[in-house]
Amino acid sequence: MILSCSGASREGRLALKLPIKIVFNSPTPLSPADQAMSKLKCGQAGISNPGTKDANLSSCFLWNRLNQSIEQRKGSKMNMVEFKDVSRSYQMGDVHVAALQDITLNIPKGAFTALVGPSGSGKTTALNLIGCLDKPSQGEVLVAGRAVSGMNRSESADFRGEKLGFVFQDFNLLPVLTVFENIEYPLLMIRDMPKNLRRPLVEKVLAAVSMENQADKYPAQLSGGQKQRTAIARALVGNPLLVLADEPTANLDGATAKTVVELMKQMRDEFGTTFVFSTHDPRIMDQAELTFHILDGRLMDGPEKEVSHV
Repeated sequence: MILSCSGASREGRLALKLPIKIVFNSPTPLSPADQAMSKLKCGQAGISNPGTKDANLSSCFLWNRLNQSIEQRKGSKMNMVEFKDVSRSYQMGDVHVAALQDITLNIPKGAFTALVGPSGSGKTTALNLIGCLDKPSQGEVLVAGRAVSGMNRSESADFRGEKLGFVFQDFNLLPVLTVFENIEYPLLMIRDMPKNLRRPLVEKVLAAVSMENQADKYPAQLSGGQKQRTAIARALVGNPLLVLADEPTANLDGATAKTVVELMKQMRDEFGTTFVFSTHDPRIMDQAELTFHILDGRLMDGPEKEVSHV
């Protein structure tokens, strides 16, 4: 997660302070959680918080809630991810490895998508390309309409921090931070969100993954399943456009895995968040709306299912 949280640039923070004001009349007061989400959505849209009063905060929340999340995400027919004749190869000593070969695929916005294949098939390589953690040897990768394969290192870090959430199979938790602080970290370092707005968002995802009683523990004090639940909560707390997950339920018991998958689908249904997983887990494969099978770096007869909600 260190890579995905390193994009808090000076330019990105200055963008949140532009003197732009959106004014609506909203007599309904916001809960603390909605106020926190308002701050977050304003930042995602590149619009500054128009003021500290509830009316202005409600205005920004409503503008983003109705236009950014519902219209642009759920209603859009555009693709969140596009691969155009993408290949990725590299050398391992004297051996030439073709990790991906001539992959072309489209993942619509809001899709719940599984990349399926045996170990070494190229699933993780595909996730790394989508997540701006690697670049293709040839072809083009577009995410949210941006040609991420052409970004430099700083641009990639900013894009990851602002638009993407990550769930790693090996957790990537910061050992010196508590569970609460690990989940809070992206809101502090990337969103620059004040403490009183961060707390309700963190508490909400803590409860969703049944980790509220472990909030003050450190990663070394957690089981493998608890570490993964913490990592999933951290990926979801920032309401990203796209969540990338490498075997996200591999270390979870059946009941927790079911809860996590339901939470992710609930977020997709409410906010139009796109999810892309690499997995062998039938609990995710059965829930997927798109399934791409990858074997020996090649796409095999995908997608298997159609996206029904777009």
